[in-house]
Amino acid sequence: MEFKRTNSSRTGAISGRSAPPRLATTPLTRTSMSTRASTPGRIMTPRSQRNGAGSTPTSQKPPRPTGTQSSSRGAPPGLPRPEGFKRMSTGVSVSSANNNNNNNNNNSSSISSIGNTTTGGGASSQTPVRHLLGKTGGNGRVNVYARVRASAPNETAEDQRQLAVRMKDNTVDVLVPQKGCFTFTFDGVFWSNENASEKPFSDQEDVFEVIGKPLVENALAGYNAAIMAYGQTGSGKTYTAFGPISSLGTAEEGLIPRVCEMIFTRAAASSQKGVTYRLCASMLEVYLEDVFDLLNHRKMVAVRNDYRDNSFHVVGAKSVPVRSYEEVAALLKKAEPLRTFAATAIHDRSSRAHTLFQLEVQTSFDSTDIVPRASKILLADLAGSERIKIAHTETGIPFEQARNINLSLLALGSCIEAVATRKGYSQNIPEFRNSTLTKLLKEYLGGNSVSAMVVTIAPSARDAHLSVQTLRFADRAKQMATHAKINTVTPLDATDDGKENLDGELGDMYLKKKEALYAEYKLQNTIDQLLKKIAILEAQLMEAANEDLIARLQEEIESLQKSLTEADMQLQEQRRLLYPNEVVLEEQLKELNTRMQEMKEEHEEAMESLMTEDLRKYSEKMRANESHYSERIASMMDAHSKELSHLQQLLEEANAKIQKLTASLAETNKELRIADEHLEEMQNRVQRA
Repeated sequence: MEFKRTNSSRTGAISGRSAPPRLATTPLTRTSMSTRASTPGRIMTPRSQRNGAGSTPTSQKPPRPTGTQSSSRGAPPGLPRPEGFKRMSTGVSVSSANNNNNNNNNNSSSISSIGNTTTGGGASSQTPVRHLLGKTGGNGRVNVYARVRASAPNETAEDQRQLAVRMKDNTVDVLVPQKGCFTFTFDGVFWSNENASEKPFSDQEDVFEVIGKPLVENALAGYNAAIMAYGQTGSGKTYTAFGPISSLGTAEEGLIPRVCEMIFTRAAASSQKGVTYRLCASMLEVYLEDVFDLLNHRKMVAVRNDYRDNSFHVVGAKSVPVRSYEEVAALLKKAEPLRTFAATAIHDRSSRAHTLFQLEVQTSFDSTDIVPRASKILLADLAGSERIKIAHTETGIPFEQARNINLSLLALGSCIEAVATRKGYSQNIPEFRNSTLTKLLKEYLGGNSVSAMVVTIAPSARDAHLSVQTLRFADRAKQMATHAKINTVTPLDATDDGKENLDGELGDMYLKKKEALYAEYKLQNTIDQLLKKIAILEAQLMEAANEDLIARLQEEIESLQKSLTEADMQLQEQRRLLYPNEVVLEEQLKELNTRMQEMKEEHEEAMESLMTEDLRKYSEKMRANESHYSERIASMMDAHSKELSHLQQLLEEANAKIQKLTASLAETNKELRIADEHLEEMQNRVQRA
C-alpha cells in the first residue's frame, strides 16, 4: 500500500510542541532496486511443508487453558509519499546494503539467537520459534505465524476444560468434534496459554523477538515490511498488535509500540555511525468500505487507482513527522478514542473496522557513496471474522458492520488465493479491486514487501471449527511469493527534464479522460452488478451450514468472479487503449490530481445543470398532465354523480311501489282471513243443523 499526499499540511504530533521540519530539503526520487541479500549463518530455514488437513484422531488430550486476556486496539496506516519523489532505476551494490544491515545487527543482540533450534519434544522442551524474517529481504514468500490465546472471561469452566488446540515445534493440531484432528505447519507458533504444553509459554516479548525485530531490520535495510494480524473475533489480534488498554511502556504492550521503540533506539545508536533516519507516521481505519484518517480528526479520505502501474493510493491522508518514541505513543493514545468498537455476544469490545498503522522511514548517509533509502512499515490489525448469528448482530448497524467485515475478509482471501496461484509476478489480479481493504494491502500481498502474517486462534473446543478456518486461511497465505526490493532515492533535479511538456500532457490527458467516460461507465456498471451479486452470495456463504449449499454457492461465486475478471480485463484494456504510453512524472502528480478534481467539479456542475433543466421540463409536463387529468376526472365524476342520482331516483320509485304492494298484500290477507272465518262459521251451522 502506498499513500500519496496531496495536501501540504504537516503538524506536530503533540500539542505544545513545534512542528518538526520537513523530511527533505531537496526534491527526491524514489527508486526500487532488486536485491536478495542474505546474512549467512544467522537464521535457520523453517519447515514450510503443510502436513495437510487430513483428519487423524489423536489420543493425546490437548492442554487445558486458563487465565484472561485483555483486548484493545491502538492504531492504523496511510502514509503519504513525501513530496518530490518519483520512481526510477538505479544501481546500488548489494554488499553495501548487507554491510549496513550487519552493522545494525550489532545493536540488537537478541536477533542472532532467535533462529537457534533444539530438537526433541515433551513438556519441558524449550524449542524457540523459528523464522525467516531475520534474513534481510525475506525468504521470498509471506511468513506466517500462529498464536493461541489464554482463556477468555466469557468462557465457561466447561469451555476451558475442553481444549481443542495443541502445539509442538512449528505445528498446530486442532481437534474438531466428530471430524478429527487437523494439522498445520507454519514458520512459528506461540503458546500463550498458562496451562502446560509441549510448547513453552510465549509472552508479548517473545512474539516481538521473533516477528517484530526482523521487521525492523528489513525496514532499516531499505525494504518495505508488513505484519498483518488475522483471526476470528475475540481471538487476541488486537492484544498481539497493540496490547491491552493503557499497556504502553508495560510488559503487555504489543508489536506496534515495540517496533516503534526499537526503531528509535536503533536510530539513536546509528546517528553516531553517519546514518540519519527520518520517520513519518500515519493511521487509517477502514470502516464500512470507507477510509478515515485517525490522525486528522477522523477525516474521510479517498482511495484512488493509478492506472499507470495499476496501484492504489490514499489521497489526503495526514503524515505526521515523529522524532521520538514518545511522540508515536502520543499519536497512538490520540487515535485510540477515534477507533470504532462495539460490544457483541462474543466480545465486549470488538473492533468493527480494520486498523492500519504505517511508518515511513527515510535513511540518509554521511557518505556520498551510499544511496539514500526510503522504506515503509505497515502494521495491520484486521477486524475479526464472525458468525453473525453467534455474535447476535443480525439487524441494524451491527449487521452492516459484521457483513462488511466478513465481505472484506472474503475479498482478502480471494486475493491471497489469486496471488498464490498466479503464473508470474507481472500478472494482473483484478480481485484487489473488490474491497477497500485489499486495495490498501495490495503492495504487501505478494508485492514489493517483506511481509508476515500472525493468525490468532481460541483454544476451546467450541471455537475449533472457526480455528480450522483461520488456519486454512493462514496456510493459503503461506503460499504467496514476495518480491522485496531495496527502495533507494535520488535527487529529482538529477533526472527530471520533463517540465516543458507538462501543459501538453495535461491537455492530452484531459481529452483522453473525457473520451474514456462513456466506455468506462458501461464497463463499471457491469462490474458493479457482478460485485453486488458476489456480495450477496458471499454473505449467504458465510452463514451456510450445509456443505452442499456451500459448494453450490462457491461455484456461483467462482462463475461470477470469472465474469468480473473478464469485465475488469476489458476495462483495463479500454484504459490502456485510451492512455497509450502515459508516463507522468511524480512531481506532476499534485497538479494532475488538481486538474482532475476540477474536471470532476465541472462534470458535477454540468450534470447538476442538466438535471435541473430536466427537472424543470418534467415539472412542466407533470403540471400539464395534472391539469388535463384533473379535467377528465372532474367530468367523469360529474357523469357518475348524475348516473348515481338517476339510480337513486329509480330506487326510491321502486321502494314506493314495494310499499304500495306490501300494503295491498296486507289488506288482501286481512280480507282472506275474514272470509275464512265466515266460511268456518257457516260450516259449523251446517253441522249443527
